[in-house]
Amino acid sequence: MSNSPGGVTPQPPSFEKRLPLALALMIQQVTAIKWGTEPQPFPRLIGWGSGVWDEKFWLPVAACAITIIGLEYLYRRTLVGRAFLAIAEDNFAARALGLPERNLRVASYALAGVIGGVAGFSGGGVCGGDSGGWRVDSEGVCGVGSEAGAEASIIKRSCWQ
Repeated sequence: MSNSPGGVTPQPPSFEKRLPLALALMIQQVTAIKWGTEPQPFPRLIGWGSGVWDEKFWLPVAACAITIIGLEYLYRRTLVGRAFLAIAEDNFAARALGLPERNLRVASYALAGVIGGVAGFSGGGVCGGDSGGWRVDSEGVCGVGSEAGAEASIIKRSCWQ
């Protein structure tokens, strides 16, 4: 902002601040031109099974089981997992031990985002849609935020608390 005789006039944002938005818009336009703007059914990942054994039913269960086993291994067997637990229990004591609290918190939020994305992606087939719920639109959103992902998270919390 700069002072002018008539008051304060806003300055346009610098090039560095506009660059990420410009790149995101260019990527969105390229994907819209290449694949169109209509939602596309997601291709089958494995391609076997039908009826009750269709992958849209067993894939969320398998993804949930793999996630639970992976998190248990991470928390119980690795130093990073133990550092996560130390920060969760008492961040002041963990900082006193020299653990990088901020970096571990950022990593834990990133891990939570990845787990939420996997849950939404794998559970998208259960929640419906004419193509089994697997959708990819021009922005690349793949069933994130589905109800099945939330249900898988609730089931995981209730079983492992």
